Amino acid sequence: MKKILLVAAIFAGIQVQSKAQSKPVTDTTFHVSGICNMCKERIENAAYIKGVKLAEWDKESQDLRVVFKNKKTDLKTVQQSISEAGHAMPNYPETEEGYANLPECCKFKTVAPH
Repeated sequence: MKKILLVAAIFAGIQVQSKAQSKPVTDTTFHVSGICNMCKERIENAAYIKGVKLAEWDKESQDLRVVFKNKKTDLKTVQQSISEAGHAMPNYPETEEGYANLPECCKFKTVAPH
């Protein structure tokens, strides 16, 4: 009986430890092409999908920092939303429809990351 309790306690400890190691939140930064403050607003708004707690795009570096809950969304979904808004990222181009809907002053050629 003691062996069964010991095995059960060890197994429970392993499960608790593995849950503690998985991160509930992701904080990441990636390049998103844009040129102006209107682009900044559009990129940040597109990134603010369910589960995203922070979206800050820097016009100078063209980097977007996003913080999101892993149980609610993932990086691919955030990037897809930005792509659909007309903005490109490395390995994730803007959609044709999204780009076509950009105001003329915001249309740009995709810029390679620095």
